[in-house]
Amino acid sequence: MTRQPLASLGSRIVHALAIGGGWFIYFWLWWRVIYVYGQDLSPLVALFLVITIIVVPTLTLIWILHNVRIFKRKGMRQGRTTADDSYASDWKGRRVTADWIDMKQASSIVISVSGNDKQYEVR
Repeated sequence: MTRQPLASLGSRIVHALAIGGGWFIYFWLWWRVIYVYGQDLSPLVALFLVITIIVVPTLTLIWILHNVRIFKRKGMRQGRTTADDSYASDWKGRRVTADWIDMKQASSIVISVSGNDKQYEVR
């Protein structure tokens, strides 16, 4: 599955205008908050504004770049991750006993732990 590019030049222009307009509104509204209430802002509110305007977008950009690097290194996903179907022990190494077929239809399940055993019971 590959990502399809935007269909036409017009679609790309509309897409860029929508993204640019969103960022314009975002910064314009924050500028209004600072301009209108700037002298009356407490230090805590000013710190919140700085974090919201600078730190959050910066962290978002870093996260995006991190994911792009992973994609460039590993390539596109070839399929979904498979999970082990057998649940013989939990993450702490306790032996698990359960009637999995009955549990699929149960409205209530009680989990009890005794030493190194974990038991799922249908109620």
